[in-house]
Amino acid sequence: MIDVAALFAVQKEASLVGFAHIYPAEKHPFPDEAVRSGLAAQVGEPRVVVLTDEREGRLLGFALLGESELHRLYVLPEAWGCGVAQRLHDEAVACWRERGDAEAFLWVLEENRRARRFYERNGWEPTGERATTPAPPHPIKLRYRLRLTGA
Repeated sequence: MIDVAALFAVQKEASLVGFAHIYPAEKHPFPDEAVRSGLAAQVGEPRVVVLTDEREGRLLGFALLGESELHRLYVLPEAWGCGVAQRLHDEAVACWRERGDAEAFLWVLEENRRARRFYERNGWEPTGERATTPAPPHPIKLRYRLRLTGA
C-alpha cells in the first residue's frame, strides 16, 4: 500500500526549499489540498509506478511514473547530493525500458535550474514545448524527452 501522506510530506518539503525562488511562501502558500488530491489520484491510476528510496524506515524520495512519463521526482533537501535522485531516476529508466518504451517525457519548471541540470546530465533533451503552469505566479514549464532505445 502506497502511503500518500508520506509522499506528500516529501514533495512539500522539497518544493518549499527547491521552489522558494519561484513560489515565495509568503506570497504563494503551498497548495496542500491540490497536491495531496493530485498525488492520490495519480497513485490510483492503472500502470502508474511509485518508486521510493528509504533509509532506516524514513522516506527520502520518490518518483511517480506513468507510461513514458515522469510525473514527479522529489527528494528531501537533506538528501540532496546523496544519490537518491539518481537511483530513482535510473530505476525509472529501467522500468520504462523493461516495458518497451522507446522514449520518456517530463515537464520541469524553466526556473528550476537544479532539476534541469540533473535531467540534462542524464540525457534528457528539451523538446521545445513550453506551457504556463496553472498556479500563480504562473511560471513557464518546459517539456523534456529521453530516448530509451538506441542508446
